[in-house]
Amino acid sequence: MKHRVLVKRYAQAFVHCYVRSLRYDQVADIRSIGSLVRPLLYSDYAGVVALLTQAKLDPYVSLLNILRTDKRLFLFPSCLEGIYDLYVKATGRMVVTIETAVPLNEDEAERLLAYLADETGRDIIPLFVEDRSLQAGLRVYGDAIGFEHSVRKALADIRWCSYGYEKY
Repeated sequence: MKHRVLVKRYAQAFVHCYVRSLRYDQVADIRSIGSLVRPLLYSDYAGVVALLTQAKLDPYVSLLNILRTDKRLFLFPSCLEGIYDLYVKATGRMVVTIETAVPLNEDEAERLLAYLADETGRDIIPLFVEDRSLQAGLRVYGDAIGFEHSVRKALADIRWCSYGYEKY
């Protein structure tokens, strides 16, 4: 619990300082880098700094140095996750997971994203996942939205109604 509070505070301070100078692609990239650098933080600290510098992610080097000075280097990967979440919220975006039985074509994806953006009033960052158990349809969930429209759900609803409101 204590570590989550610390992570949140470091992430909030970072986003507060750098939110205007960061681009979404940088923030998304650094999120995935966090898990890659975790094993190297103590064994090859200079290598991690060089990696971040080479990727033109200098603000993150500052965060890394602050965490090292505070003897909290182990929080770095978690801070990157927190930074991503706070940045997405601060810039009016929403990450939405879209599960489909089969991949959507480009037109279907564009229409769905336009609908979600219209409904939520936010820019949508989609994460597409293929889930064969949907049996034709889709499931959408994110911070402020969640719904499923599929054959599996329709059958479950019919079963629920026909058996006296006992959902299976």
